Amino acid sequence: MVGQFGGRTLAFIGLERVGGVMVYDITDPANAFFLSYTPNAPGDNSPEGVLYIGEEESPTGIPLLVTTNEISGTTAVYEVVPEPGTLLGLLSAAGAAGLSLRRRRRMA
Repeated sequence: MVGQFGGRTLAFIGLERVGGVMVYDITDPANAFFLSYTPNAPGDNSPEGVLYIGEEESPTGIPLLVTTNEISGTTAVYEVVPEPGTLLGLLSAAGAAGLSLRRRRRMA
């Protein structure tokens, strides 16, 4: 799933077998780089479907990432939030961190 956040283009990749979600900055596809990995929350197994909801469409005004989890049969909602102290929450001094997914809730 691809989405826009902070003027950047991000790819959200659900790891169905391993579990969790990886985020890459793909604003410049030839120079894409890893931003973060968020493991599954307890009770959520095998994220298969991934949906990004930008801040404009989000009911909270905060970008959301929704995962549907095949094995557990749950749906998880994460807020896409910048990590403190990073430029737009995306680019750190090393250029490889700065974005996290904060679990909002899980629906069975």
